[in-house]
Amino acid sequence: MPNTTAEQATINPTAPVPCPNPQHIVLTAGAANVLNNVFPGDFSAAALAAPRVGLNDAHGDKFFLCTFKLDLPSKCCQITRAVLTVKMKANQAGSSVNDSSAGNDTIGIVRNGTTVAGYGEHVYSNWPFAAGQPSVKTFNLTGAALTNLNLDRRLSFNVQDDTMVQSATLELWGCCLTL
Repeated sequence: MPNTTAEQATINPTAPVPCPNPQHIVLTAGAANVLNNVFPGDFSAAALAAPRVGLNDAHGDKFFLCTFKLDLPSKCCQITRAVLTVKMKANQAGSSVNDSSAGNDTIGIVRNGTTVAGYGEHVYSNWPFAAGQPSVKTFNLTGAALTNLNLDRRLSFNVQDDTMVQSATLELWGCCLTL
């Protein structure tokens, strides 16, 4: 008869199972993996109707819209960690969070026409500032935002409207069962 105590000691149903095919992917705005025409279902009608700019555009009163598209190597992949990093620079000076220039600009991850809860904020946190003020925002996706990314296989964000987006990267870690 087998020793049930020894068998039970070697089986741990809560122990993590190693990923058979770990993935690390970096998507960059402006590259082929970013939709040139943003996914319109993620943005509000106002954002879609507003004048838009691309990377490194110094025009004011224009929105930057971006959708990252995930082309994963198989259908059985789960993203377990995601980090969005956006580097920006003020096209205009900002006197306060309530001014009509760069001071009131915001950035947010959006889905289905609204900002995802917990992923929208002002671009700048100290006022006043001069034109050219840099800002870097990093969003570590968790909870619903990470679930949405896995369901939709895309991530959209916007920046309004007197701030230049210099670069944006979406770094992903995940596990694929097959390649």
